Amino acid sequence: MKHRYPVDWKSTQVHPVLIALGRELNGRRLHPTLIHAFDSRSDIITDHVASIRHISGKEHGRRKGFYQITIEGPRFSGTWNFFSGELEDLVNSITPA
Repeated sequence: MKHRYPVDWKSTQVHPVLIALGRELNGRRLHPTLIHAFDSRSDIITDHVASIRHISGKEHGRRKGFYQITIEGPRFSGTWNFFSGELEDLVNSITPA
């Protein structure tokens, strides 16, 4: 399977957010209604706010929507976009069983 993001996620700032999402999903399939707990979380990375939101494809004139992870803080800030299947596969691959 070819991944859109061939990255070692364990060495990135987004890794703790992916772990927290995996714990929240607890084996369930990713769905926009399951990410309400990630509106603005300050308990994942010290002094930073992390959020995950679903962006409908209709908002951007696309057929397919995506998920957006945003981290804002004093040391680093960034935004990462993932299609649903990509994010779900990534979370499942790094979340401890």
